[in-house]
Amino acid sequence: MKEQVLVSIIVPVYNSGLYLSDCLNSISHQTYKTYELILINDGSTDNSVEIIKNFIRGNSHVRVVLIDLAQNVGQSAARNKGIQNALGKYLLFVDSDDTISSDCLERMVGLAEREQLNMVIGENVIIGENVRYVKVGFNDEIIRDNVTILRLFTEFRWYNPAWNKLVRTDVIKQNNLYFKEGYIFEDELWSFLLAINLQSMGVIRAPLYNYYIRSNSTMANNQNLKRWLGLQKILPDFKVYITNANLLTNLFVSRFFLLKLVTVINGLEANNYISAKNFKYLRKLNYVNLFFLYKKGFLTIRELIAYLYLNLPEWISYAYYKMIRFYINIK
Repeated sequence: MKEQVLVSIIVPVYNSGLYLSDCLNSISHQTYKTYELILINDGSTDNSVEIIKNFIRGNSHVRVVLIDLAQNVGQSAARNKGIQNALGKYLLFVDSDDTISSDCLERMVGLAEREQLNMVIGENVIIGENVRYVKVGFNDEIIRDNVTILRLFTEFRWYNPAWNKLVRTDVIKQNNLYFKEGYIFEDELWSFLLAINLQSMGVIRAPLYNYYIRSNSTMANNQNLKRWLGLQKILPDFKVYITNANLLTNLFVSRFFLLKLVTVINGLEANNYISAKNFKYLRKLNYVNLFFLYKKGFLTIRELIAYLYLNLPEWISYAYYKMIRFYINIK
């Protein structure tokens, strides 16, 4: 008998009463019906729980699991609770203020089952002051080797957020791909670990997910100091994961880490938060030899000059950085 396909949709909920009904309705209207919905109430103090209970009463055809947490533990811990309670062959994360297309599950599950894939991702629409359609940045529909999957991720060809990814539950649990708790950019670490462990992936070239930029969202405030301090916090974890996966000599990963590090340094500088002490700490996180990366064609000469402070002797590196930033601006 063919294995029943079951998707566990995991939705952390925290004070999202203004948008939650739209999110839940988009899930209940799926053309694919073999799924369970796991809602984690993360200590909400608004009417979110009432909305959830009304939804459960009106959707008896859907298996809904409500995990009611006594206090707010954060999105990472809430998602982890969902993973631990999931029964599905696949997991799909949805943010409680976003929506998915009515054929999202049908198309994702169809491709995953037909091709026996570890993960399927869709394209998405970002909705704020303007509407932007975000496409996946490569042409293949199916990829079946980890080297290519990881390379494309380090080239920013597929996106960081956990949402709009249908992932096999056994891939997540067997590789311990839980979210790092206490971080505001947990998706960045999680997606990198996912890329390290995936052996196959597929792409649905259609907008399956609607991501809404709210006034208090991370994306809406992506230039503030909190963002850069949050990104700085995860850099040592990136380095640990890279080391543990024996990727220190991977040139694509080296450039990826280098760009993350430089972006954080420049972001903190733009917020007048770079001191000599802070600069020294960030500089010591670097493991990349810029000259080797340049020699292998992974850096332009302009980039080499702009980032050279990371490989210069400590006594001159900060002065060089303060000088060069006025002459070279590379984002």
